[in-house]
Amino acid sequence: MSARPTLQALRAAAPTISVGMLTAALARLGAELDLLASTGTRLVHYDVMDGRFCPALTFGAPVVAATKTSLLKDVHLMIEEPLEKLAEFVAAGADVLTIHVEATRHPLRALHARDAAGVARGSGLTLGRARA
Repeated sequence: MSARPTLQALRAAAPTISVGMLTAALARLGAELDLLASTGTRLVHYDVMDGRFCPALTFGAPVVAATKTSLLKDVHLMIEEPLEKLAEFVAAGADVLTIHVEATRHPLRALHARDAAGVARGSGLTLGRARA
């Protein structure tokens, strides 16, 4: 399966805003997602941080999977070696995956991984952060 349906949905919605989950009241998550959907929002954005690539620790694939919504799930992986975790996030329902090129020794492998088939993929870059 290709990412084409997701890409077509993104193009149809352009320009659009991907609203961040970090700002949501998690105790009222269902109501917050319903509110977003009622405004015409098309994407919900998950900043996934592992406490290693960046100092903060947020949520992972189980939270993405537990989020029941018709919105597209835009998952921004700020984690070390994202290639190892792609399948988990795809299985959790990610529609869009963004990895940081400096978070992996093999950014092209991560972007072209079979584990991410059917998901739109992109790359991010933290300026000034070199890969050791």
